[in-house]
Amino acid sequence: RTRYSLVIPRSNIIGSACLGILEGKIHCGRTAQIHNASLDVLINKDKPFDMDSLSLMTPSKFLSSLMETVQLNSLMFMNANLKYGERFAAGSMPAMLRFDSMQVQAEVHFNRVNHDDTVMVFVQGQLMRSGTMDVRVSIPVSSPEFTFRSAGTVRSMSLSSINPFLEVSDHKRFKTGVVHSVTFDFDVVDGSAKGTLRASYEDLKIVSIDSRSGSESGIGNTIVSFFANNIKLR
Repeated sequence: RTRYSLVIPRSNIIGSACLGILEGKIHCGRTAQIHNASLDVLINKDKPFDMDSLSLMTPSKFLSSLMETVQLNSLMFMNANLKYGERFAAGSMPAMLRFDSMQVQAEVHFNRVNHDDTVMVFVQGQLMRSGTMDVRVSIPVSSPEFTFRSAGTVRSMSLSSINPFLEVSDHKRFKTGVVHSVTFDFDVVDGSAKGTLRASYEDLKIVSIDSRSGSESGIGNTIVSFFANNIKLR
């Protein structure tokens, strides 16, 4: 089933009152530092689900659901790791993506004019231990909708490194290819995303594989591979 597993071995709160900590009444601090956190996400796609019944947790709903509000100027994740998987059939291996050596910093920017506070998130790390990524996310805290803006880059990455995801999710495989840079910029408004993605790459070749054996042979795979490389990608 779909699940989220978060492990935090160590955390520090800087700038909080020591007496409040002893009394269990921590309400504010300058900075919270989370060290070596790991998040493991597995999305179950064995069965289709009704999109109309999907309830997205907006930032404002999340904050209002907290029994005690902890006020922080900034939140930092140091050397964090994220493992994201999607499983498409019962008992099968999931399609996997990894983000390692992540440095994450979240800050609240206060707008004293219209009281429209914004959380800014800055992320640096490695994708599949190959590409270097920089991501910026802007989240309006008071928005009643699931709304945010994200932009970033991924640099110097071998495309074969994302085969553990692509082979399972789409039954395709990158034989060769190097990405020099990928830039993206998109807005999410009420759960719907729109934006742009541009990639600079070379020596790109993709093949279709058998969903069970992973073999590239067969007339069907050959036709799909030819179409993908000579028509669709061009």
